[in-house]
Amino acid sequence: MNEVTELAKEACGLIAVHMGKQTAQLYQDFYKDKDVRTILLSIEELLSEVIGNQRAKSELTPLISKYNLQ
Repeated sequence: MNEVTELAKEACGLIAVHMGKQTAQLYQDFYKDKDVRTILLSIEELLSEVIGNQRAKSELTPLISKYNLQ
């Protein structure tokens, strides 16, 4: 599995937890042709709207570290 596919899968897992599986599937399709940075910025913005900025950053910290996106 390449880096983009893996990140998209992890991001969609977070989306499913907070917004449901159908929404996660929509984003899975959207992320197919995106790069790692775009996916991360998208999920950060989306989660910030749903669960708040601090909690979103906290939940995304492992992904940011894993993909060296400081």
